[in-house]
Amino acid sequence: FTEGAADFHKEPPHPLTTEEIQEIVDKFAAAAFRARTAGFDGVDINAASSHLLHNFFSPFFNRREDAYGGSVENRARFAVEVIQAIKKRTGRDFPLSITINNFELGRVIGVDDNRCLTHEDARKIARLLEQAGADAIQVPYVTGLFCRTGSKPYSGISRRRVSSRHALLSGASLPSGNLSGRVRCQR
Repeated sequence: FTEGAADFHKEPPHPLTTEEIQEIVDKFAAAAFRARTAGFDGVDINAASSHLLHNFFSPFFNRREDAYGGSVENRARFAVEVIQAIKKRTGRDFPLSITINNFELGRVIGVDDNRCLTHEDARKIARLLEQAGADAIQVPYVTGLFCRTGSKPYSGISRRRVSSRHALLSGASLPSGNLSGRVRCQR
């Protein structure tokens, strides 16, 4: 463990300011641009499992009273801005996937599930992320991958199993598929 100025792990958490959020949005976009420049085929944003963007999606963790808290649209704003900034910096043709949770189970920590991210919230968030430019949405609890409209999924996609993967994005234009190997979205 390091001690000193480089060790930020001892810093107590605080609500991010709007300026700090914008700095992080820019860092996501800069990292994606570096990935593209280095020859990567695309990027994946982990917005699940208590990572930063997931905590903004969650009504349990996100108690903000500004443009980034409250409604589902506001709670998704940070991730939407990240996607839009990445697409602006890397181009619309650079694939971007995002991983989100389908729901949160508050009861495992003694919290009413209705105070947590619900399936309905996740469905709305998925639609907002698609509208922002996400090319694929991964949902780990249902192991689904959803490819953007006009994409041609192949290599292991099966459309026979339709469950909560389909329900999550009903109304969105991303078809559902079951992962059984490497999946690509072809433009």
